[in-house]
Order: sequence, then structure tokens, then C-alpha cells
Amino acid sequence: MRFQSLILLAGLLFPCYLSLGQSMRIDSIHFVGNEKTRENILRRELDFHEKDSLSIQDLNERIEFNRRKLMNTNLFIWVKSDYHQLPNGHLSITFECLEQWYILAYPVFQLADRNLNDWWSRGHDFDRAIYGLHFLHNNFMGRNEKVVIKAETGFTDKLEISYQNPYLDPQKTLGMTVNLAYSTQKNLAYKTNQDTLTYIQSNAILREKWTGGIQFRKRFRFYDFQTLEFKYNHSIISDTIAKLNPAYFGAGRKEQNYAQIGYAFSYDFRDFVTYPLRGRKIDVSFTKYGLLPSDQVDFWEASAAAAFFFDLGSRFFLASQVKTKISRDGFIPYLSLTPSLIMFKSILSARKEIVRLLLGAPSLQRALLVDGLESAIKEKETIEPGIAFVVETTRAPMSLLRVAITKWAGPVILMKADPEPTDSTPGIPEVKLTEEAFEYPHTRRVSTPLT
Repeated sequence: MRFQSLILLAGLLFPCYLSLGQSMRIDSIHFVGNEKTRENILRRELDFHEKDSLSIQDLNERIEFNRRKLMNTNLFIWVKSDYHQLPNGHLSITFECLEQWYILAYPVFQLADRNLNDWWSRGHDFDRAIYGLHFLHNNFMGRNEKVVIKAETGFTDKLEISYQNPYLDPQKTLGMTVNLAYSTQKNLAYKTNQDTLTYIQSNAILREKWTGGIQFRKRFRFYDFQTLEFKYNHSIISDTIAKLNPAYFGAGRKEQNYAQIGYAFSYDFRDFVTYPLRGRKIDVSFTKYGLLPSDQVDFWEASAAAAFFFDLGSRFFLASQVKTKISRDGFIPYLSLTPSLIMFKSILSARKEIVRLLLGAPSLQRALLVDGLESAIKEKETIEPGIAFVVETTRAPMSLLRVAITKWAGPVILMKADPEPTDSTPGIPEVKLTEEAFEYPHTRRVSTPLT
């Protein structure tokens, strides 16, 4: 009796152990709910097809994994998956989806300034606002193509048209994006004073800009994307801007033409692109501005970023991200400076702010970012168009500099306001300020014009 029981138990357990190494063949894959989206676009996202075999042990996880990939196309509100075994023992898989509203037209209103505080400090005038209409088709012709038209007016007049086709070849690994933009401005920031943009307003157009580009994207694997972009830029500014800031295009030019090329690599292995909770994403890019000998721009920049998302359990999640960017150190036209480049160059030139600090100017917070005074013995620099800059100082620790500021006493600055042209900036008056109160050996005479 005991022997028969053992045989029966072995007969029950043997299929379970055997199923660990078994697989089921896929007989059919069905899609339900894709009224506009073509089926071949969805099949491109799957990592299995008919006549493939799936391990029974990993069947649920594998199907859920592909369901998330369909969600990451951003074509559907939700995607559900189901499967069942056919009478012949094969597998039938069904994906049911609800499509989004692909055609959108919505109004746009945004402030032209960097943030609300900047806009408020400039008089909180709604003339410094941009408004318009954006038209978006997210699934043009049912092939996940995108058509975008942006029409804006107000502080800046702009018209932009772009078309994106992610699947050009039969294998659906090569995509293309074409973009064309035109903009004009009658209110323009022509220079940066400390950390504040200086604007000028006119009834005539101060800047006109054309931009055209084409981008190719190659998808070698499901999660790897590589893009190569070519772009051409054409800009014209008025005589007024060229005179107020000769460095806007450089050398007082009123026209700027240049081509650029950029390469980017992206590895995106996140569960949901729009709201990731698990996975990782890595981005690397390099852009070269100025390709032709006749281009008035010649610099490059490279950046890298990595983001990681963790499931801590108990419905807690952790996300972390790190970014870095480097650019060529040299002359860059003012128009080509991005906010990050402006900050980078501000840090490099922070020794100029030290001089203003010693003279009592309200730039203390920015100057305290520096670890000490840079050596600049009789060094001449230009910080703004038409303004000379002369420094005589030796390197001093920030602790002594703070002590010096703390011990600043009384009217000890001798101001000599006799205008006299300098050699580097003819016709521009220079106001000399000489500080005579400090007896520290780390500081010496400072001479700089007032702006």
C-alpha cells in the first residue's frame, strides 16, 4: 500500500518538475482596440511572434513585459494582456488597448521671462507674455508619425512646423524628423549684466531667425536609440543690437550663419516612460556648432546623464539622477550662450566679481562661491562691450577676504570720477576707484570702470 502511494505521489509531482523546462508555442497574437494604429506598428514592439516558443515558467512575466512596451509607445491610455491554451496545446495571446485622442489643438500662454519672480520684478506686464496655438497629431496615418504646428505671438512671434516618422525602413529601425522654424523679436535681451538680462524694445524687428534641421534615428535594439542631427541657422539683428553689444554675433556682425551636427545615444530601460518607477536611463550627446569655414560660430559641447529608479517595497520608490556638461572654452557669441554656458562662464570669471566685492558692490553672494582670489597681476579683460577691466591683486584665502569685508570701516574709498578714455575702449569714460583702507598684504590696488 505504501509503495502504491509513493508511485501515485511521483506521478503527480513529475509533471510539475517537467513543466519547469517546458515551453509553449505561440499559435496566434491578436490586437483589439487599435482602430487607427496599424497592427504592424504594434508587432514591432514585441519580442516574440507567431511560431515562437515561450517558457511556461516565465510566461506571465514575459507577456507583462511586452504589455509595458506597448504602453511606452504613448499611443494608448491603457493596454491589457491575456492568453489561453488552444485545444492543440498551443498558445493564443491577446492585447487589448484603448487609443488616445491623437489630434489636439490647444491654446498656449507663457511668460517670456525666466521665472515668475523675474517677470514680477520687471513690472509684471502681460506684454511680456507669449500666447498662441499649438496643433498636434500624435498618430498621423496610424504609423506613430507626429505632426506639430506651433504659432505664437506676443513677446516673440514664432512659427514652427515639424514632422516625425519613426519607421522609414521595412525593419522599422530607422526614423526621421524634419523641422523648420521662423521667429522675430521686437523686445530682445542683448546682454547680461551680472545675472540679469538687459532688454531693449523697439517698434522695428530687432532679430530675425530661420532654423531648419533633419534628424535620423537608428534603433539597433529595443532599448537603444542613436540619433544624428544636421541643422542650419540663419539670424539677422538690427544695427542697434550690433552697436550695443558687438559680441552678440561677434566682431559687431549683424548676420550669423552656421551649420551644426549633433550625435546622441540613449538607453531607455524603464517600466513606464511617462512615469517611471523601475529601470534606468542613460543619455550621452555631442554637438559641434560651426562646420563650414565660412561659419561665424566654432565651438562644441558634450553632455551625459544617468537616471536610476528603484522599487523599495511597501509602495515606496526611489529615483536618482546625475548630469554633467562640458563645452569648449573660448569665444562663444552671446546669442549662442545657453543658460548653462552662461553659468559656467560666470563661475570661471568669478574673479571679476571679487573686485566688485572689494569695492562694496552688492555681489557678495556670487563672490563667496569662489575659493580664493585668482592671480591676475595687471591682467586686462573685457567683461562687456566697451568696458575695460584692470585688476591688480594676489591670491588670498576666502577666510581673509571675509575678515577684510567684516572690517570695512567708514568712507574709506577714494572716488575719482574724472572721465578719461582708455586705449582699449576709445570714447568710453572710465571711473577709477582706489581702495586705501586695507593693510592686508593679500590685497592691492584695484582699478575698474563703473557700469
